[in-house]
Amino acid sequence: MILSSPSLLKLQELLKQESAILIEGLWESPKAALLAQIFKTAQKNILFISTEMKEVKILEDLTLFGQFPIFEFPSWETLPEEKILPSPDIVGKRLEILHRLSMATEPHILFCPLQAALQPLPSLHSIQASCCTWRRTRGGSSWRTATLASTRSASSPTPASTPR
Repeated sequence: MILSSPSLLKLQELLKQESAILIEGLWESPKAALLAQIFKTAQKNILFISTEMKEVKILEDLTLFGQFPIFEFPSWETLPEEKILPSPDIVGKRLEILHRLSMATEPHILFCPLQAALQPLPSLHSIQASCCTWRRTRGGSSWRTATLASTRSASSPTPASTPR
């Protein structure tokens, strides 16, 4: 069986000993299988960097090996020399993922295009200070927040007055 191959057993031992491992040069086919096995063995956050085109195929293949908590971290889709601000939707998605990762208690797989991995990120303190998590109350008629940014002004609307 593949799971008992000497190479995979050696990898499993390395995963237990090392905090970070770089694996490169694989053909496309085994990436999803190896990623699934690494996640099950390591039970740590995994950063998977690839091109956006290959990421879609690996995400599809990964579903063949089970359900995994996955975040897809988008790039800004602008070049550094362009005088264009990144899309607010993409900036929001990036902040949402960083916030969810900072609050997560379980490991996740983060798919990240190389371009996104090279773009600047806010500090953990900045993320936690400026992001909030909204949840419906049991009755469903109002909103409450688990975390609220400390920079919210007194004139800002309260969470309960936010429309549905």
